[in-house]
Amino acid sequence: MAMVDEAEIDSDALQAQIDVALSAAYGLVTSWMKTGAESGRKRDANQSEREFEEYARRPAR
Repeated sequence: MAMVDEAEIDSDALQAQIDVALSAAYGLVTSWMKTGAESGRKRDANQSEREFEEYARRPAR
């Protein structure tokens, strides 16, 4: 991998790429989780966020 001078890095573009990647990961993980109807209870946004964070902390397999 080539070394890049820090002055050449566009931090806004880098942050945008990170945001897109995290959004895609969030969408993928939430699609794997059971919905409120499947689990027999309603889920609020905070609980879904906590579950996502739990999945995100798990090591890769």
